[in-house]
Formats: sequence, structure tokens, C-alpha cells
Amino acid sequence: MKRTVGALAAAALLLAGPTGCARTVDGAAVAPGESLSSNERGENDKLDPYGFANGQCGPLDEKTIVETVKAAQIYQNFFGALCYWVAADDAGNLIDLLYAYYEGGDVDRDRTSADGMGQKTADITINGRKGFTSTGPGGSGCGVTVPAGTGSLTWWVQYRKGGDSCAAARQLVEHIVQTVL
Repeated sequence: MKRTVGALAAAALLLAGPTGCARTVDGAAVAPGESLSSNERGENDKLDPYGFANGQCGPLDEKTIVETVKAAQIYQNFFGALCYWVAADDAGNLIDLLYAYYEGGDVDRDRTSADGMGQKTADITINGRKGFTSTGPGGSGCGVTVPAGTGSLTWWVQYRKGGDSCAAARQLVEHIVQTVL
């Protein structure tokens, strides 16, 4: 009896498996690196100039980032929901950078999360936008978060040796606030 039930269950899974996960969706696939026209992007393009589009992470180009953190070279090692760079100054000292834009993000919720992770937070205002700074244990890294459009954006900078992480993170956010927001 157990063999028969087991065989029937296996047969049912084999028959249901291929059809249970199949589904057709409308639309056209876009290869990575190819941009959509403004009609295809729709309203998000107008509301979200600080997101990720056309192979660029956020509204700042790498030249601006390099000049702001005083790097000699930079390498973007992840592009997605968060963008990471590793840069180096003339002496070879490494600088870690992170940019994040959270559509629907909330600065108060972001601050609560930072506080919950044991980071030291402080109020900051950049061109009338109230946000906060956060520093991790040891204080070598610093993030600046402000509201942006329908969400919040953060720049995190960590000089592994020397440098003022909070000043650099603030300057990166100021560049965005002054040019985009």
C-alpha cells in the first residue's frame, strides 16, 4: 500500500511540476546596458533622477566621486540595488564607498535601523533637507542620509587610513542636492 501511494504521489508531482511553474508575461526583454526610451521608462524617469540607469549608479559620475574623496583611481565592484566602489589615493590607501537610493525609503526608519545596529547618529541639514549622519564602531566610516523624491539616499564613505569620511560623505550628498534635488 505504501509503495502504491508513494508511486502515485511521485507521478502526480512529475505531471504537475512542468505546468505549475510555467507562465507567460507581457513585455519585451531589455539586455543589460541597453536603455529604455523615455516613453518606456514612464513617470519613474521624471520622479527618480537619483536611481540607477544607463549603466550609471546614481546621478554623480565617477570623476565627481574621485575628486570629492581625493582618489587617484576607482573601481566599481558592484552595481545593483546598492553600488559599491573601492578607490585608492596616491599613496595606495583604500577608500570604500557605497551609494544607495531607496524608493519609498524613509529617513526616520533608516535612522532607527542605524541606531539599532549600534551606529552613532547625529542630525544634519543639507540645503533644507533634514537627515542624519551615522558612524560605525571605531568611527572610521561615515554615512549621510537625506530624503530624496519618493525615498531616501545615502552615501557611505570609509577611509581605511586617514581622510575625513563624514566630510566626504556630506560633500557627495551635497553634490546631489545641489544638482538634482
